[in-house]
Amino acid sequence: ERMVSTTLKQIGYQGSVQDSKFNFFSPKHHSHYKSAFRIFKDNILFGQGPKLFRELCKKEKYYPKGCSTHPHNTYIQLLAETGIIGTLFVIILFLVLTFRLIKQFLFSINLYTKKQLSDPKICLFTCFLISLWPFVPTGNFFANWTSGIIYFSLGFYFSYQKIN
Repeated sequence: ERMVSTTLKQIGYQGSVQDSKFNFFSPKHHSHYKSAFRIFKDNILFGQGPKLFRELCKKEKYYPKGCSTHPHNTYIQLLAETGIIGTLFVIILFLVLTFRLIKQFLFSINLYTKKQLSDPKICLFTCFLISLWPFVPTGNFFANWTSGIIYFSLGFYFSYQKIN
């Protein structure tokens, strides 16, 4: 009941898509995303600056109902705070990792071909992919917890590269 019905109610599904208003994840998340998108539209190329979402969202023109410390999605936060230029790096990294893993698993179907990636690299790439997955609510990209997860994995990756 909680996992299915509550989730459907939060995203706005009431039995018929035409009768309801769609929300991303929940009404609160949706309002965070609306605020971040309005902030992004004011400076599309370079954004407003890291960690400024919490200050700018309080302004009336940025939809203060959606004010929080961060917009709860990595890509939306990066767009609002660093613009397209700052977000491009993370998007390219995500796409490269995705294509490398897809290529790995397509080649691994044939048991006689040599693996493209080693098992530790597959684990580390998967860790990065999970951390950068765009379709889930996330923590603040510039906070210690999220950075710790990403940089800790990055340290293991560089260490593995140096050993091999």
